[in-house]
Amino acid sequence: NVFINSRRKHPFANRKMINWEAVLLLEPSSILGTVFGGLMNKTFPIWLTMTLMVAFLTVTCLRTFKKALKLYAIESAAYSSLDNHSISPYYCTNNEIGHRRSWSLSPTLLRHASMDPLLSPARIENVSMSKSQRTLSVLDMAIDERNLLLSPEPAPDVEEKEAAFEPALSESFRYVKATQANNKDLADIYLRESRTFQWAMVPMVLLQCIVIFLFIMKQLSTCGSALFWAITASFVPITLLFVLVICNCLVKLHHERVSCGYEFVTGDVMWTRSNMIWYPVIAVFAGIIASWFGVGGGTVKGPMLMELGMLPEVTTATSSTMMLFTTLSAVAGYIAMQRVLVYYGVLMFFMSMICTLCAQLGLKSIINKLKRPSLVIFLFATVCLLGAAGVCFTSRDDLMAVFHGHVEGFRSICSDANK
Repeated sequence: NVFINSRRKHPFANRKMINWEAVLLLEPSSILGTVFGGLMNKTFPIWLTMTLMVAFLTVTCLRTFKKALKLYAIESAAYSSLDNHSISPYYCTNNEIGHRRSWSLSPTLLRHASMDPLLSPARIENVSMSKSQRTLSVLDMAIDERNLLLSPEPAPDVEEKEAAFEPALSESFRYVKATQANNKDLADIYLRESRTFQWAMVPMVLLQCIVIFLFIMKQLSTCGSALFWAITASFVPITLLFVLVICNCLVKLHHERVSCGYEFVTGDVMWTRSNMIWYPVIAVFAGIIASWFGVGGGTVKGPMLMELGMLPEVTTATSSTMMLFTTLSAVAGYIAMQRVLVYYGVLMFFMSMICTLCAQLGLKSIINKLKRPSLVIFLFATVCLLGAAGVCFTSRDDLMAVFHGHVEGFRSICSDANK
């Protein structure tokens, strides 16, 4: 997943599909959550863990299906509206972006254009592409979903028309616009985004090495000893320090963008100070759930990123990248606690790699053919549904034992049952 997605471009901007800013901020918090989740997995009774897992997957499934149906309806309405009011398609070819899309003029734009004979066709096409991109981006939570179904608003006054036109969201248009305005700082920001190597991988790999080293030292220590608990507690200051540094960098970056007039594209996350408080906390709980229940990180990270307003493609790419690091932390912890069948894990690794490659190619082909990005959300919901059904089936004996009065209690971390 990471290898394929690292080579893909963002649908509306000349930058990578993976949102490395989100990875840098949220992943250290998720790693901290996996530490607590692993301890909870060892101490909580199986029946309680399974019950809470089924409840979590069921709630996530219902919420995600509800969102998917709503967005599918909005998507259909948007396509219907564009089909009913379309002119000849406008093909946007951009060598910087490396992809080709066709768009039709939106009814709102046609109404504006009909009232202003001075609008040039090129400008109408630029605005139409922006309107179409925003309308068809079904996961743009920054815009009220109901607004996509509203009738076109009256044309603005002459003095307000300039502000009413949204610039095309392609990176070349934004870069050229900043260059023409002699805004060198803004042009440099766009240029850095397009040329930036995956530098975020370096600090994440460094943090991952520290985490694995701590897990190894934890394994070498005696369970329950002072060294054991000191190593366990050391995860908190290390990850918090990492998060604080990243928060400070992202807030400065956000202020720089805003001060330079940066044009955010659909699905971009605003790194404000209030978001810096809540997003890491949510990521900690996501890590706890992923490690405690042993579910795939994407099952938790996908819905979390969708709630942040990311596009379907960006959500998939970013969540899979975060899942790589979260899984490495969780697996390292389980190996340190001798709760992993290594040979079985190696077999499943290669099976998963082959299935992931086939799924990546197949899903991309289906979405490109049907032009329905909302299918990604339906897949998230389906995975949650299958997960809930699978947990109910595999844990039926433990759950039935509870009804017969055989209730297992909490276990000690260093008990014989956890050896």
